[in-house]
Amino acid sequence: MAVRNHIGPASLRGFWPRRNRPRRPAVLRLDERLFRLHELSQPPEIQVLKRHFLLQIALAFALLLGIVAYASRLLNLTGSWTLDLAGDDIATLAPATERYLRSLETPLSITYFATARENMPAHLKELEPQVRRLLSALRDQAPNRIDYRVIDPDQSGRAGIGYAASKKASSFSVRRVLHDEHSEQKIWSSLVIARANAPEVLVQSIEPEHLPYLEEYVIAQLQAGRAPPQPTFGVSAPPPFQLLAAFLNEAGPVVELDLNSNPTIPPEIDVLFWIQPEVATPEHVRQLLAFLESGRSAILAGSTYQIGYSPQEDAVSYWVHHAPPAWGQLLQPFGLRPVPDLLVDKNTGPVILDMGEIVAPFHLRVLPAFYNMKSFAAPGRGGLNFVAASALEVDPRAVQAKGFHAEIVGTTTESPRVLPLPTGPFTDADLTGGLTVPKQNLLVLLKPDDPWQGQLFVLASASPFQDGIINQPGYAHRVFLQNLIRTYGQPERVLRGRVEKGGPQRLVPPGALARFFWRFFAVF
Repeated sequence: MAVRNHIGPASLRGFWPRRNRPRRPAVLRLDERLFRLHELSQPPEIQVLKRHFLLQIALAFALLLGIVAYASRLLNLTGSWTLDLAGDDIATLAPATERYLRSLETPLSITYFATARENMPAHLKELEPQVRRLLSALRDQAPNRIDYRVIDPDQSGRAGIGYAASKKASSFSVRRVLHDEHSEQKIWSSLVIARANAPEVLVQSIEPEHLPYLEEYVIAQLQAGRAPPQPTFGVSAPPPFQLLAAFLNEAGPVVELDLNSNPTIPPEIDVLFWIQPEVATPEHVRQLLAFLESGRSAILAGSTYQIGYSPQEDAVSYWVHHAPPAWGQLLQPFGLRPVPDLLVDKNTGPVILDMGEIVAPFHLRVLPAFYNMKSFAAPGRGGLNFVAASALEVDPRAVQAKGFHAEIVGTTTESPRVLPLPTGPFTDADLTGGLTVPKQNLLVLLKPDDPWQGQLFVLASASPFQDGIINQPGYAHRVFLQNLIRTYGQPERVLRGRVEKGGPQRLVPPGALARFFWRFFAVF
């Protein structure tokens, strides 16, 4: 039988139920709980002063936050304000720029055609405000002689688009991501600079990555307005291409290079002619990529084989000389592959050699109907002779991965044939068969996605620049060369390539000792 005894209040001395426990006075008063125990011995006056001091600090901090917020609002109403401690802001002009602008003698009118900020893609919304800040900084140096305006041709209607077209400005396409879908949008971002007694300066397709060197490029254009710069040509070619340097020397200085032994391309080179490379290492490719990224252009010409000629009593026999694999190794990173087959076509032409004039099935005569120079300064005029050409295959994905898109400039006719390269002597009678293939690419232009970078123009044969063929009557090789000079030697293109563009520093690979140390450190 269970017995339950009820213990009432204070049934044991010193034990109280929680609800009936008498309330004792607090150890610390309310005003004393703000301080530590060792501060309780201080006089009450000092304790009150400390409490007032803490309250003043809190009020001052809140007041300071309010002042900062209100000042920021006032600055936003008066314009864009920045604090540039490093001197890299677009509105911080170089001392040379300030001196040049203050010495201007004629008025300068600048027009910036730009899509409104609210209509820009998300990654371009700060483009127009940044360019506006640069133009404002330029005007501040000479407010009586420099004026600028910003126009959105789309918002101005047909009149605005017509005015931009009269200044040769045009819109360009950019990628836009909307609801996880890729699309293209046409935007405006072009500068037109006009002044008396000088041609207008057009800076087309300005994007955020161009802003760091836009100031230097604009000033270089203004300084070269009355004296356009001459391009400097670099030529790396075997001995049978001496006339190429001589003809280029008529348009500007020529620097003869030996890229086979030294892959470095000098910084003073504006246009590079690299003929039949014999050595191509990863460093050669890196140097060529850096050259193109700087805004300068290169012309490459070569083939995977060459043809030798041996006169016989009743015919001419030929033999194949295999070129080093450098030609394919140099083109492969750019998405191009030279086909190592003997390419023949029904449209052929003569070649003048020491033994006389020779016509062979592999002397391809490329007429203007089969090459289109729409991306160059002048249209194609006259035929070109491609001897021992290696057709160029294009891998669009690889080309795009390097930041280019390929444009087929010239091809064979509709019915070329390819044969395996003969291993011994052969004659024209041995070239009657072969596999009929579609048109083969002979001229390919790699145009960069960034219009401020350089172009890469590739020829499937070096013969248009070879001595004895470059100046051969009945062909337009000299006209073709002049077209290249006019295209890649334009003052705007030359100045754009000469503007110094800062880039990430190259990482130097560690040595053997450094690799051993880091591996030892990582393991132990």
